[in-house]
Amino acid sequence: MSRAIDKVRSAYTAARRSMVVPEWDDLELHFSRLTTADLQAITAREPKDGLDQDLLLLIHKAMDAEGKPLFQFGDLTYLRTEADYLVVRRVIAFMYDSTQLARLDGAVTQAEQQEAATAIAQDPSSASA
Repeated sequence: MSRAIDKVRSAYTAARRSMVVPEWDDLELHFSRLTTADLQAITAREPKDGLDQDLLLLIHKAMDAEGKPLFQFGDLTYLRTEADYLVVRRVIAFMYDSTQLARLDGAVTQAEQQEAATAIAQDPSSASA
């Protein structure tokens, strides 16, 4: 008989999802699933509010194709002041969806990206996580 934690651990996949952000010169971002450890790392930075928490998670989780960080924590100010809010919210929504919708192969179809973009365009508040 297997222990409960064995089932929890076997359900976890380290698969990553990726998206291309045309507004950011076709920057390709890769995200793995969010974990409690990710949230604890961000909470330790004492975000002022939910928006700061989301931006810090974005900085923490966004990777390039090789798994290297795309942002540094010093980029927080620029993401706050020089990035289009709706684009940032779309990326954050995708990051959160990476947790819920990650496939075993880590692939995301173009149709899935378009469906998410359409939903957000119709209701920008749906990008809130």
